[in-house]
Amino acid sequence: MHRMYKQALLLAAIGAFAIPGLAAETYKVTAEIRHADTVVDTPTLVVRDGVPGQVSINGESGYRLRVTVTSPEEGELDVAAKVDTHKGSVSTSVTTGIGKPMALSAGELGLSITVEPAGS
Repeated sequence: MHRMYKQALLLAAIGAFAIPGLAAETYKVTAEIRHADTVVDTPTLVVRDGVPGQVSINGESGYRLRVTVTSPEEGELDVAAKVDTHKGSVSTSVTTGIGKPMALSAGELGLSITVEPAGS
């Protein structure tokens, strides 16, 4: 009986990811990190709705990029992003549309981000 209960829970969990609307959305985040008009890197992250994603690169041109994407309403995205480099940091929290690029800068450090559904 106990084994059947575990199997039923496993099937329910698998089914939740197979039913649209119950599974968390997954997004592809394409970024461009710039310093003094020079592109430092163009990382791409895949993140789940509400789950922070991060990429870190060591070295002289290293950086740490953190991004969280949540979807409060159909077609809208809340994007929180922060990039840290040895030359400075820049962060933002904005509401944008799917596929609409956003850009920010602080001094010579710049960050551009576009968020799309992960399958695109």
